Amino acid sequence: TTNEQEERLTLASLVRELGRGAPDAMGGLRADWLPLAFIGRHEPRWEAERQEAGKQHEAGALASVWEEAYDEGGGNAGAAASHLQELLALLRTMVDGQSWALRRAAAAALIDLANLSSGALKKRPDAASQFELLAASLRESSRRWDDKEALLPKLNACFPPPPTPHAAPPPTESADM
Repeated sequence: TTNEQEERLTLASLVRELGRGAPDAMGGLRADWLPLAFIGRHEPRWEAERQEAGKQHEAGALASVWEEAYDEGGGNAGAAASHLQELLALLRTMVDGQSWALRRAAAAALIDLANLSSGALKKRPDAASQFELLAASLRESSRRWDDKEALLPKLNACFPPPPTPHAAPPPTESADM
């Protein structure tokens, strides 16, 4: 809804402006806001924004504000690695939630995390199984989310699904019978 969009944009703008005006204080709270900003950079464009000609491939207003907050607050691969457990916990909440837009953002953020530092984060012993569980949850056919058809191949490339067990081949008749 429009009110929800306005509230989310206001929150992202507040985080960005607090980072600009009180960077030391925000640095002390980094574990709280950095995961939001990291994932928020992947927010899909709102319906009204999707209709703007020539801008379909640009980030929407919400994603742009989160991108600014993340970049200006020192967001990078090292910061994401430092707050990986907080990121994974937030991703789990989003994947399990009801919002299709947030699931889409979670999928895009998971792909982004998998590609940071040449894939080193997804190999960390403290996180590897969590990455796999999140990817498996997003792949479930009962889970619907915006742009699933476009993002699922990228998700599968980062986190290949386990092979499906094949049925045993039927026994062949031998000539000895």
